[in-house]
Amino acid sequence: MFDGLAMTQDSVNEQQVGHVPAKGEPRADRFYVGGQIKFRKPWTYFVGTNYNGLDAEPGARFSWMDIAVDIPLTSWLGSVKIGRQKVGLSQEWIMPGADWIFMERSGMANAFIPQRNIGLRLHRSFANGRATYSAGVFNDWFVNDRSMSANGNQYTGRFEFLPVVRDADQTVVSVAAGVYYKEKTDGTLQYRSRPETNQSPYFVDTAKFAANHSTTTQFEVMAMSGPTQVFGELMLTPVNAPTVGNPFFYGGFVGRPIS
Repeated sequence: MFDGLAMTQDSVNEQQVGHVPAKGEPRADRFYVGGQIKFRKPWTYFVGTNYNGLDAEPGARFSWMDIAVDIPLTSWLGSVKIGRQKVGLSQEWIMPGADWIFMERSGMANAFIPQRNIGLRLHRSFANGRATYSAGVFNDWFVNDRSMSANGNQYTGRFEFLPVVRDADQTVVSVAAGVYYKEKTDGTLQYRSRPETNQSPYFVDTAKFAANHSTTTQFEVMAMSGPTQVFGELMLTPVNAPTVGNPFFYGGFVGRPIS
């Protein structure tokens, strides 16, 4: 994947975020290895790294994307995935970026929900593959050189269902809901996002503010029939932060790709 950016800015915007030069660079140069460990119930492993370019700091030219093992449990629990992985929320993050229906993920997805973290996640499909659930707990304190309590836990849950699946006219309707609970990190929280272009600086940034925790509730609907696809998503994020008036953030979109 390769990204290019050219932006026209007025003087107010340059004062806010600085001058943004036109540029182009690789977005994803990744190498993945996956397979199975052949126990009676096979374990699945997945390891991936990303090359960040020669312009990155010498110690940061490669970064880990995924380091996880998926272990089958019981038929009613499903499997548990342990390690660095996607947190299992929002179709925007679950789908690979190369397959996403828009050119870039939304500003709200980048602001409210992380794509990956370190932890464990239960997941299972059922109802003949028409429903899935996911529930996880994450905390990467040892990577960030903090204590577990100072880093703050993150808890996730998601349910997805296909109420309509028709092979005859290639019609699928998917509905899903999820929740993401985030504890404070060093006593603060922060929300920031780029204007839906990966090479831009952050245009929206709350900066760090004193807070206890936040809860993001997420709803999504996707409908596909033949070549036509429509997708919509809504995220609501109330923040428990009494010293700054308990702010409430939200975002949403609806759209369809043009084929």
